[in-house]
Amino acid sequence: MGRLKKLHVLVGALAVSAVLSVVPGGASAAERRVDVQGSVSVAVGETPTGHIVKYFLRQGTRLYGLDLNAAQRRSLEPNEQVSIAGVKRGSSIDVDHVQSVGPAAAVAVTGTQSVLVMRVYWNQRDTVSKQDAVNQVAVTDDEFYRENSYNRLGLTASATPWLQIAQPTSCDDIGAINNSAQAAATAAGIDTSVFNHDMIYISSADCIGRGWAEIGGRITWIQGTLNTYRTAHELGHNLGLVHAHSKSCTDAAGSPVALSESCVSSEYGDSFDIMGYVPPGFDENSPLQLSAPQKDALGWLSGRSLAVSDGTYTLAPTEDQAASLHALKLDIPGHTLWLEYRQPSGMDAPLASFPGITAGVLVHEAEPTTGSWLLDMTPGSLGGFNDAALPVGNTWTDIARTVTVRTDSLGPGGATVTIGIGVCQQIKNQIQDNLDQISILQGDLGEAPPSLKPAILSKIRALEAQNAKLSQQATQLRC
Repeated sequence: MGRLKKLHVLVGALAVSAVLSVVPGGASAAERRVDVQGSVSVAVGETPTGHIVKYFLRQGTRLYGLDLNAAQRRSLEPNEQVSIAGVKRGSSIDVDHVQSVGPAAAVAVTGTQSVLVMRVYWNQRDTVSKQDAVNQVAVTDDEFYRENSYNRLGLTASATPWLQIAQPTSCDDIGAINNSAQAAATAAGIDTSVFNHDMIYISSADCIGRGWAEIGGRITWIQGTLNTYRTAHELGHNLGLVHAHSKSCTDAAGSPVALSESCVSSEYGDSFDIMGYVPPGFDENSPLQLSAPQKDALGWLSGRSLAVSDGTYTLAPTEDQAASLHALKLDIPGHTLWLEYRQPSGMDAPLASFPGITAGVLVHEAEPTTGSWLLDMTPGSLGGFNDAALPVGNTWTDIARTVTVRTDSLGPGGATVTIGIGVCQQIKNQIQDNLDQISILQGDLGEAPPSLKPAILSKIRALEAQNAKLSQQATQLRC
């Protein structure tokens, strides 16, 4: 995911400072060449089918929009300190050159973090009171994140009085909304810099729509709907999380399978993770927990997860706050998988309506920079991802036949899972072991007395013959 960028903007003028300087050139008064420094981030806005990304440069509490090409976007890291040269046109900068001048600041994901809810409007206020705003974050969202983090992260909140700001060009003109809100807060004697996060709540009389958030940043924008899904989801982006996806895969014949190299991703497809979409008909004040790979990305599964190869393991329900084994990490060629057991408890109470999620083990694929994907372990069923768990008694084998995963049983202690090295992987391992032995024997052959060489050669020939048979077997099994 990309990041936002922030920089000093004055209403109707360009702020000139030690880090923001106007460079003489051929641009008109409305188009000035600038050299700027600040920190990078990206704001992500939700859409029904995907997301919108806007880039900014931050200086202090203000944002400048950045027009970047694809290569420039790929080169930037969230919170990275950068120097930018380009042409300022209105409230944005057309970037000619960008250079890193300092490492990205770390994102805090533990401890108690403070949130300032900035209630803003331009035409009319709505009925959301200061207490409503504080309770949403400091009570409801705090409970959500304490449960998900196993009490490693908590939230406090304050709320501003209603702040009237200039009407932006649209509800998605988030840079202008932030800059106007920050200026209005300063005029009201409020120092926003003492808070970890600024949540800009826009009156529903002026905007009802999507949420926006900086990935790994401090600002969220809530357009007229103050509920747990909106606020906790956007705060999840501030913590560094991206969306919770799903993958629909097929094999070479076009038949549905749980995982292959031919898959279609759905941006918000994991409805059983607050970073996906809320399941249809669900109360947006009752979002579900984060999935295991999302918790791991935040460091919250430390001491509660295990990297495994083969063996039998018992997974406690991820909602269980007691210290126990909550997730298994399984690396197979080209993929990293996470196994977890979800039950209808705590924030996950709504899962009582989804027995196809709780009656087995959920499997996600994870990738460090692009997030996690829920995999359908009952591919082709009528339930779609609503019965994505691997049921008791079922075994999944990956297409390369390197590993098998079986849900053995479910009980009060959790879900018992057996992971086995697949026959194809066993063949590959045996071939490699034989090759290693052949290499050693060939070294011995050069130093052995003549009387021992025939025996060594015989062993080499036997191992080579065994590998030939193993290779033939692998071909027959389509390994």
